[in-house]
Amino acid sequence: MFRDDPFAVVGGELAKSLESAGATVRCRHDDYYVEYQGRSAKVEFRPPDEPSGERGAIHTVVTVRGALPEPRDGRPPDDEALYTLNRSAALAGAMSEHERLFAGARLTVYRGEYAWHDLQLPLLTAAVIDGIRAFGLHPEQPAPVRSSADSTWAPADLCAAAAVLSRLSFCTHDEGGLTAEFPLAEGELSALAGDSRTAMLQMVTDRPHPVLGGGLECLLQMPHQVEDRARLARLCNQLNRMEMARLDLPPHFGAWRPGEFMNNPTYVTFLPDSLHAISGIAVNVGVWAAHRARWASVALAALGVKAPAVTPLPYAAIVPDADADMDWRPDDYWDEDGYGEYTPLNEFERRMELAEASGDWSDCEVPVVPFAMRGGDFLPRLRGNEVEIARLSLDSTTWDVISIRARRVGRRIAYRVVDEYETPYVIRPKTSKRPLTLGQLIALIDGLSDGEQSRSPTALRDDQLIYGDPDQIEETADFVTVSSPYYADLEDWYTRQAMEWAETRLAEREARNAAEEE
Repeated sequence: MFRDDPFAVVGGELAKSLESAGATVRCRHDDYYVEYQGRSAKVEFRPPDEPSGERGAIHTVVTVRGALPEPRDGRPPDDEALYTLNRSAALAGAMSEHERLFAGARLTVYRGEYAWHDLQLPLLTAAVIDGIRAFGLHPEQPAPVRSSADSTWAPADLCAAAAVLSRLSFCTHDEGGLTAEFPLAEGELSALAGDSRTAMLQMVTDRPHPVLGGGLECLLQMPHQVEDRARLARLCNQLNRMEMARLDLPPHFGAWRPGEFMNNPTYVTFLPDSLHAISGIAVNVGVWAAHRARWASVALAALGVKAPAVTPLPYAAIVPDADADMDWRPDDYWDEDGYGEYTPLNEFERRMELAEASGDWSDCEVPVVPFAMRGGDFLPRLRGNEVEIARLSLDSTTWDVISIRARRVGRRIAYRVVDEYETPYVIRPKTSKRPLTLGQLIALIDGLSDGEQSRSPTALRDDQLIYGDPDQIEETADFVTVSSPYYADLEDWYTRQAMEWAETRLAEREARNAAEEE
């Protein structure tokens, strides 16, 4: 128990834990010097810079600094070099101090905590051993033994984490991963509802570490976008240095680095399988991520980077449909040969297919080369193994198309949304292990955003609604058609939503007219 024990007691326990892992440890005052397989680290126990914080009185702050090999050219590591190193981060972040390269981790311990033996001690031990080893081989370090076995983290671990995180955030999980979204301020919504001021936590079991092998990868993705790669690398390195402060901060076992889309700060923690036996460790990492998201948002604002502005969403009418199974999902988006169902990208081809299937050719009786038949002509090409799983067809002059696509990336499915205008769509989720359920796809579509305003079917209809007269409302209801070759109930769902939208707008108009007459 880590309550009022002097540093020597808990430091001695850490030394014994490290020695049992094969390390050599020597003590000098409140500092412990560790040697392990050719690598060296220094563990310091210090009082906090401020005695208390929001989470209570602070007992001590433990920092780990593990030496990393200096660059071969002898020059001090720059931001780009540190970014490259942190692509391999697990339980510590690569950073430089006084032109020396090291891997850093920190634990802020509060008075009255009962987590030292069961959680904090084994985690600190792993940070010293595996946190430094994760950055690659040292000349004296033997090659890691890599196993082809799957991660030992099971759906039950993710379910336990989701049960707790659901009290703090919007959270979903399946057998391969967990996704949670944390508001950066009180009262903000989920990104699935179109709010871009939420940070997203992903926990996945199918991304082994190149050195440590199987485990649980935890990614906290911030919504802040920085298009200048050099500036983003610099910001991530500044955040890593700030994480080492002796302040009221969530435990720092990981590293900041550019995210999967290379334009947002992301915090990564990798829990190797050796930590799986620690009860509740995934839950704690998730709770720490919720606190870290808010701290990082404030820190980034101080560094001149703010989260995207929130645009209030228009009324979004979702019509309960007893005939639609929200949990249904296709078995796959690809056949056994790896091919997806053929999707005509050109609007003319799509209308022709519908006409042949229904026998109704009215939508194909058009003048020569009409713009409405060219919708989709200028969509970006499909990438390798990419398929279109749904589309929004707009009844505009050029019959614009918004295409929702999926492709295999490793053992996961990655999603993106494109149109003819290179709109930078923000979507959630960005990846999944299995095809989306109907409910998840509807949430993705209703949560579409360009980073500034909603691009959901409801928002697109509202953008067209200028005069508000009854005829125009009914015409605008048909402005967006949502269809899918995989989800048979999707078009009916959005047809009903359009009807509800029209009824709502007509009721609003009548209420305004009645108020004006009074």
